[in-house]
Amino acid sequence: MAWIVTPGIEDTLNARVMHVDGLLNTAQKLKSDAEKLEQESNSALENAYLDSYLAESELMASFRERNIEEKGNLHNVFSQVSRSESATLAESSNEIFREMAANIDDTLLDAALEGISCFVTKPENDSHES
Repeated sequence: MAWIVTPGIEDTLNARVMHVDGLLNTAQKLKSDAEKLEQESNSALENAYLDSYLAESELMASFRERNIEEKGNLHNVFSQVSRSESATLAESSNEIFREMAANIDDTLLDAALEGISCFVTKPENDSHES
């Protein structure tokens, strides 16, 4: 037994130890690769977040600049309207308001007269005087 069986068992055990060591080494390498990939993934995600934040900030700054520019353009347009044009517009507006007020007064007067005439005139079919 010492010459045939024991050396065979020893060879099998040595082969098994080497195989397990190989599997452990492969597992350690895979774990290391996975950790490296996780770090790279986290770094890429962080960079993407920062890039999107910077892009959003640039876009908001662009909108603010455009808003300021448009306000300036409107100010220039309004300042170019001459005083005589402003006076003409004001007079036209006043005239329109006077016409509206006159129409409202006429309409109210007509309604009031109709209401009064209902109380002053007798109905033609009055049943009390038959």
